[in-house]
Amino acid sequence: MNLLYQELTGSILRTFFNVVKQVGYGFDKSVYINAIAAELLQNQNDVATNKTHNIVYHNTVVGQLSIDIIVNDAVVIWVDTNYNFIDRQQEEQAKKYLRHSKYEVLLLLNFGLEGSYKRVFLGNDFKQV
Repeated sequence: MNLLYQELTGSILRTFFNVVKQVGYGFDKSVYINAIAAELLQNQNDVATNKTHNIVYHNTVVGQLSIDIIVNDAVVIWVDTNYNFIDRQQEEQAKKYLRHSKYEVLLLLNFGLEGSYKRVFLGNDFKQV
């Protein structure tokens, strides 16, 4: 079974594990965002960091999402440093990010004591208009 953006997410995950190995545990979130972005840029990807996306309700902007990294205008990366594992609450939050954006794939990258990740998918066909 082919996953949406399978090759790109594989490349991002290789980058993630390189950063886990080289940088290690215990730094501020911005260090990990910058390290991932730097390596992805070296590998010829289009990378946007620290972007905001409007949440619209009845044609009115009611809030904003803060997105850590967007790669090739296709995959969202959410960097986390607060937990030693990825929990259900974080997965639900990731789905909210996807539900309120045009993106369908999000990688939740956890830089806890041991690097862990979760791939979250929400197809645009399932989003409410």
